[in-house]
This record gives sequence, structure tokens and C-alpha cells, in this order.
Amino acid sequence: FGTVVTGTVMSGEIKVGDELNIQPINKSVKIRGLNTHNSSIDKISIGQRAAINIQNIDKNKIKRGFQIVDKTFFCGIKSVIAKIYLLEDVVKEIKKNQRIRIHLGTSEVIGSVFLFDKKTISSGQHSIVLINFESPLVAYYKDKFIIRHYSPVFNLGGGEVIFSSTKKNNFLSQESMKISHISNLVKLLNNVENNDYIDILIEAYQHNPIYLNDFCLQIGYKESQLLELLNSNNNIIIIDYVNKKWLVTNKQLNTLKSIVIKFIKSYFDQDSY
Repeated sequence: FGTVVTGTVMSGEIKVGDELNIQPINKSVKIRGLNTHNSSIDKISIGQRAAINIQNIDKNKIKRGFQIVDKTFFCGIKSVIAKIYLLEDVVKEIKKNQRIRIHLGTSEVIGSVFLFDKKTISSGQHSIVLINFESPLVAYYKDKFIIRHYSPVFNLGGGEVIFSSTKKNNFLSQESMKISHISNLVKLLNNVENNDYIDILIEAYQHNPIYLNDFCLQIGYKESQLLELLNSNNNIIIIDYVNKKWLVTNKQLNTLKSIVIKFIKSYFDQDSY
């Protein structure tokens, strides 16, 4: 009874009885049974192939590429900032606002590419771009994808997700960012030499530092994974106060200190008593 889905466990583990979500349709389901290599089991973990019997959903509502995820983690993504690369022997360029096919995992969606620092991307070139998807998919920091020409269909290159947004272009707030603001962020990302963008992403929140938990959700990392990543980064500081944790860079912290000192000085200049 129920619907059976198959695939590979990419992270974490699940157990019979767990309540999870199917993304990108945000549908709640319950795990009824688990099977791997023709054997019924109580739980599965990262790396295992699995057949998962789920309740509360009709099989016709599930498509290839959907993912079963923790209810507090991962959402359908509508926009990404990504670094893309074109193959050396590709004959077609990518032009501004061109429609392309994105293949990430087993998902395929159509997206439009917005170019910032050039009008076209030619064979062998790379660029950081904005991609808006016509339908949502699950895509987070460092996820890799394949780019194919819309029609006729052939391979153009690949890419890697840097920043993702559940709504069109709202990377840093609940509101859609102007293209000029996204362009400024892309300029900073273009200066990164080692493809490690964490510092820039944290600093992009400027005077409104992001909570550690919110940043985990933003990039699709568990807290333990992120803390391990930050352990060797001397530029990022975790501010722990009243059971809340914020992430700031050294530059960000110094700027915030200056703002506070300036405010205090201004207050006492106006009212010395």
C-alpha cells in the first residue's frame, strides 16, 4: 500500500515513521517502510540505495528529480547566483536572458540566464550569472549542475550554485533585490580566487548579521557541517548571546563597532549630562 519512490540517500538518515517533506512541491509525507537491496530495514543513511514507501501522496503528483527532505530543511528554489562554465568545443554562445535547460541531480528545469559583466559567454569561458527558474527545484551552495541548450538539445557546459533563493531574486531579504544590487554582489564574488564564497555571503548581510541557523538553511548545511567548515576560517566570528548565534566577518564586526561608537558619541554630544 502507499507510494514507493527509489533513489540514493545523499545526506543524513531516515527511519520508519518519520514525517518528511517532498520538495520542491512542499508536500508532507510519512515513511511507512524502507527497503534496500531487497531487504526491509528500519532506517537508511547516507550513501545507501533505497526504496521508500510513503503515505499521504498520490504517485501521479511525484516527478523525477523530486527530493524527500527534513521538514525544517530545504525548499524549492526559484533563483540562483551561480558560476557557469562552457565546454571548450561548444559551438553556441550563451546570451543574456537566454533560456537554457538545467540538470541538477535527476531534476530538469528551464531557466533564463542574466549576464552581468559581458553580453555573451563563449566556448571555454566562465562567468558568475543569475539564473531564474521557470519551475522550482532543490539547489543549494556548491551543488553542481549541467547546462544544455534549450532547442535543439545538446550540452553547453556546467555550473556550481553559490547563492539560492526561494523567491525570485530575494537573496538577502524577503523582498526581491534590484538587479543593480545583485550586480554589486556578483562583483564581490568575482574577486574570490578559491571558489570559497562563504565570507562574501555572510558579509553581504552588512549591518544586519544573519543568524547561524538561518545561514545553515540558506546554504543547505547542517549546523555541525557549517561549524566544521568555519573552524579553520579566521575571518568569520560567531557571536553567541542569549541563546542566539550570529555570523559576522572581521570587517563586518569593525563596521558595526564604528556605528555603535558613532551613535554613542553623537548622543553624548547632544546631551552631555
